[in-house]
Amino acid sequence: MRKQILGQPTPRQTQVALSAALADIDNDPP
Repeated sequence: MRKQILGQPTPRQTQVALSAALADIDNDPP
């Protein structure tokens, strides 16, 4: 994921990656 961000991702890819990262954090058990 980091490589995609360092490359030049399309806004769509950025949004998807961001959503996935946020969902990952939200789903992380306490």
